[in-house]
Amino acid sequence: MTLGRASLLLLAIPLIACSGLTKLDYSKLASRAGWQHPDRVIESLEIRPGSRVADIGAGDGYFVPYLSHAVGPEGRVYAVDVDPEKVEALEKRIREEGYPNVIAVAAV
Repeated sequence: MTLGRASLLLLAIPLIACSGLTKLDYSKLASRAGWQHPDRVIESLEIRPGSRVADIGAGDGYFVPYLSHAVGPEGRVYAVDVDPEKVEALEKRIREEGYPNVIAVAAV
């Protein structure tokens, strides 16, 4: 994996979120995976077990399960957001769904 390629893809995710899509209630969409293609996103990042990755603008943590699985138990995922409520919700999701290799990070 090249850092440049991964950086560009990870930066694209929050840019999409800033375009107004954050106002959508994702639970009402038939399938978020149908338009966001998380498996293809993760595959194109070429993440290897043991990698350390950051989900900048993690929001509700949609990519957390995919990234957590991709880096494996020896890797780390830093789920970063500027909204304190989102970070708190991420921390809760990490605990409840069992992602020990994910760390929620409050960016200021």
